[in-house]
Amino acid sequence: LLGRDVTGSVAALFEYFREEWITPNRMPLWNVFYELLRLLIDEQGSTETLIEHVTSGRVTASHLRVKNNKYEDVQLRITVLTAEYDGGTHAIEQLLKSGGV
Repeated sequence: LLGRDVTGSVAALFEYFREEWITPNRMPLWNVFYELLRLLIDEQGSTETLIEHVTSGRVTASHLRVKNNKYEDVQLRITVLTAEYDGGTHAIEQLLKSGGV
């Protein structure tokens, strides 16, 4: 479906992208990138919520503990994703089995 019904230089660009970036060896890289991006987006939302609580005066020690625990979980998941994935020799399935995702 990628690049269907395009011609000329746009078609050439899609073909280059398909051949060079969507190869079986590179697909796990996209999956790892997506997982890291998802973690960052989740963390941003959590941080924005905490900032709203702090600025409104509604923050409690419980909020801070929850935030700290979530941050530790995210850091562990990022560590697993980056440490276990070594540029293409480990498949994303290995990461999923390791519990890092």
